[in-house]
Amino acid sequence: MLKEVTEGGSESGNTSAPIARKGRRVALIVSIALMVLLTGTGAYLWLGGYSHWQDKKSLARACQGILPRDELESLMSDDLRGTDERMFEVGSGWLDGCTVEAREGRDGTTQFGIGWSDQVSMPLSALGRIEFAGENGAATPIGHGWTGSLTRSGSAGNASVLLECKGLNKNLLVTARSYRGKFSEASSISQGFGSLAKVATRTAQKAAAKWDCDAPLGRSVDSVTPPAKMARDLPSLAQASGSCRSMTSLTAALSQRKVRKTLDTPEGNSLVEDCYLLDADGNAVYRLSAYYGPYARDLLSTRAWPNPDPAGIEQKSRYAWASSQCRNFFGTARFTSGIVENSDKAAAPADPGLQRELLAAFVKDSAERHGCSGTELP
Repeated sequence: MLKEVTEGGSESGNTSAPIARKGRRVALIVSIALMVLLTGTGAYLWLGGYSHWQDKKSLARACQGILPRDELESLMSDDLRGTDERMFEVGSGWLDGCTVEAREGRDGTTQFGIGWSDQVSMPLSALGRIEFAGENGAATPIGHGWTGSLTRSGSAGNASVLLECKGLNKNLLVTARSYRGKFSEASSISQGFGSLAKVATRTAQKAAAKWDCDAPLGRSVDSVTPPAKMARDLPSLAQASGSCRSMTSLTAALSQRKVRKTLDTPEGNSLVEDCYLLDADGNAVYRLSAYYGPYARDLLSTRAWPNPDPAGIEQKSRYAWASSQCRNFFGTARFTSGIVENSDKAAAPADPGLQRELLAAFVKDSAERHGCSGTELP
């Protein structure tokens, strides 16, 4: 009897020992796991993980969540943050504006403005076009079924897209400006503007959904023709095409003014068109420009605009201008002709008769391509 009790007590003791050891092992494993987790979390935070998480959240909130992350990463980098800072030109009348920055200043900054085209202030400045005469380089259309333009100002690339909202009697304007090194590097300009056009068109598509704008959209942008600058190897006057093609009819008169080459805007549904007439060294002599939609309206409010009349020529400034009535959202178009002043050489002498001829030829071609009529000339 005593033996059985003793043996029973011995068996109970032998069973509790493994259980205790197992419990200690489990506690040790849990402790190690917690330590690893806490260490990993601390390392993640110490290495900037929390900042990256915050940056992603800020990008998702910027401009009310309409910015295209993938396209922005292709344009800039995969380490971005969004802010509520607006481009300095974007004042009253814009629905929203914001800025996307690459972390620690790498790979530049991209700024956005979104608004109804008849209400936004200073859209020309947002497109990098403060003056309507000078050497800014020629604008180019985005193409691919989109109504929009690309311009270059210094080391910045600019893009704009205009959407006609059915049933709202309004048009939605989206602008994007990217300060990035590749816009000043010849080897990457084409790629940079292609990426910028993708950002602008994708943002416009998301903005249309956000602000209930039922608008026809263009196709996916795979490549674009980047805005060109003055150069010696541009097409001759006889080979003029695009926005300069009408100048071939005035070859004799222009040759007397030493015009030999052209820099133009390719054909397309562009909101801004340019035609530069250059000498043999690639210096601009004359510049003709067309402005449609919000840019034509804004042109009248610039300090450089000589007169609010629909057409005229100003002897002192040597500017000539005209206007035309256009279909749908193009509204009243404005056309300008000016003599370009170069710092290192004398400007062409004033010739009101020639400027009228240049403007008349340019306006007829551009207005017809944009469905405009009722043109008023100086």
